[in-house]
Amino acid sequence: MDRNQTQTQLISAYQRFKEDFNSEGLKLEDFSPPLLLNVTDDYCRAKMRFVVYGQETTGWDWTNHLQEQYPKYPNNWRFQNQRTFADFLANNDAIESLCWGYEQFAFAQYQPKNHNSPFWQAFREIQQWPGAGVMWSNLVRVDYRGGSIFSADQFAREAILRQQCAVMLNELQALNPDVCIFLTGPDYDRVLEIVFLKLDYERKDAAPVREFARLVHAALPRHSYRTYHPSHLRQSGKWSYLNVMRTSITSTSG
Repeated sequence: MDRNQTQTQLISAYQRFKEDFNSEGLKLEDFSPPLLLNVTDDYCRAKMRFVVYGQETTGWDWTNHLQEQYPKYPNNWRFQNQRTFADFLANNDAIESLCWGYEQFAFAQYQPKNHNSPFWQAFREIQQWPGAGVMWSNLVRVDYRGGSIFSADQFAREAILRQQCAVMLNELQALNPDVCIFLTGPDYDRVLEIVFLKLDYERKDAAPVREFARLVHAALPRHSYRTYHPSHLRQSGKWSYLNVMRTSITSTSG
């Protein structure tokens, strides 16, 4: 996979998202800038390409106080501040800056508390699977007032979720993963179903579908799974579901 070509496809998708976004009836200052991806060399060179999804983007804002907030970041923010979705629509460097931010974030490497969370522990475990090159994204691409999108009123929530659908599908097409893992839990299935119309859930390893399922949809690779968020995997003693995925993937790959 050619990294430059893939990133160009992603940027094109983000530009269309920005240009086509309908802000009518929305208070854009209530929402964060969106999570935009910057594809890595490791992903493009990998034998097997994975996209791992978390639930929601919370606290995803970028300003010139970056190194004051997180002293371990090697580079300071050099763009216009991106505090809200309004900034994303207004700033002419919005897409470039948010893609740069994704790269600098480096999968929470410079945020010690976040880096040690169950989600990023699970992410790093998946990175160690044979031949894996792994990208991270979130099922909900913005936050609401620094917290969950589910705190927004129904109109605002639905408007955001429906308008992010195209960019998520275009990302998948550009990234062309071999595996998608949704560490989102059943409470986010409604969001999955907005993105992937007529999504099917296939029971896996005798586990209840609510806990662990293979996702079947034309836009998703054969190996697509949804299970609990890693915090709940750990609390419920279900961390082994990750090993079930790994066995299923490795047993059917060349």
